[in-house]
Amino acid sequence: MYSLVSAYGLSSSPDSNWAPATVGSMTMAELFNRFWRLYLTLSSPFLAEDIYVDFEIFRSEAGASTETLTDFLTGLSNAALQTVPSVPEFETKKAHYFDAFRAGYKIDVTVPGSVPAVSTRVADRTEVRINRHNTDMQKFYDHCLVSINGFYHRMETDGEYCYIPDGGKSLLKSRQNQMGVLNFQDIGKIKIVPITQDMVYKQANESFLGHRAYVELNENVENKTVLAVIGGYLYKQDNLSFRATGTKAFCFDFNHVPLLERYFESLSYLDMSSLGLPTNVKFPDQIKIDEFFKDEHFIKYMTLPQSFFVIVDAPSLVYRKYPVRHNNFPGVFRTYKEPFLPLITGIGKVSEYWKQYAAGVWTLHVHNAVKYNRSFSSINPENIKFATDNSMPYRRYYNGQGYLLEIAADIQKP
Repeated sequence: MYSLVSAYGLSSSPDSNWAPATVGSMTMAELFNRFWRLYLTLSSPFLAEDIYVDFEIFRSEAGASTETLTDFLTGLSNAALQTVPSVPEFETKKAHYFDAFRAGYKIDVTVPGSVPAVSTRVADRTEVRINRHNTDMQKFYDHCLVSINGFYHRMETDGEYCYIPDGGKSLLKSRQNQMGVLNFQDIGKIKIVPITQDMVYKQANESFLGHRAYVELNENVENKTVLAVIGGYLYKQDNLSFRATGTKAFCFDFNHVPLLERYFESLSYLDMSSLGLPTNVKFPDQIKIDEFFKDEHFIKYMTLPQSFFVIVDAPSLVYRKYPVRHNNFPGVFRTYKEPFLPLITGIGKVSEYWKQYAAGVWTLHVHNAVKYNRSFSSINPENIKFATDNSMPYRRYYNGQGYLLEIAADIQKP
């Protein structure tokens, strides 16, 4: 029989850290539900020394068991277990979100290569310039991703200011000015790599890029983690919509992505004119489906100013979702712990939020978090020839649900 000496794990509760845990009286099913990771130190009369095991080895056998851990270990008798050399100690480092305006950053909309000036035409001010007093903007550039009105944008810097090409276009298009920052400083540096046409290809047996696209990233990614942003939406490696296929090759499987819904959601915020889609004078927002997915147009979607790779200086990242409550007021969410994480709503858009605390509850206010009930979503995809921004007349939209996305690195202590 085995006896529990100690346990060390990472709870699945929000904002948890690695710590010793009291778990002997919990059922096996509870433990798998309450902990992301758990290590056990065990003793046995037939062993001269204690052993260390990763709790994950019991999942296939007892993932749904109602036995307590103590009873389960007793029932193992003298069975040999897969062990680890020692219980590793970790620190959990997380990427943190904050509102750029609330943090005191000065945001200017400028003509590229010039200083802000009221004499310039609004349409010419296509660039956003960011800085803050007593802030190292090179460090800001090395650690932060910036979102404008829910869409991540590529950023550049000269060391004194950070610049967002086409950020001004997004502000003008939407007539909104929300701006959020996702800070990876506690995890490591990031590097932004634009996606260019020569990086994108498809396999010989693939019919079109909008089905499955491959991208060659000519960068050193050893001991690093690669994220991607396509059309302003964040993609993490999930072995579903985005995955590595080689040391520097990555696959976007758009079969698992609501591309049409994302395109129409983006229209109110991003300049999509560069796609070169044929337009209908009577119905300006109407697109022909096969034109949208045609390679010559779709590759332009993949190379928008809001499409790029993000190389994070961390061997691996962990992603956890924490649902937040919504109510009957569109764009209002609630949580009982102060939020420091990005809020994801609807079909994957990051939503900048303004947080307020009252009566023991944090309220998150979002400009637009509704999920539109598009008319084409009720039609068999094989029968769709055209799509528009129209919504179903009986219910145009639903109040969007959301979750806080934790992006973390479990860094082992030396």
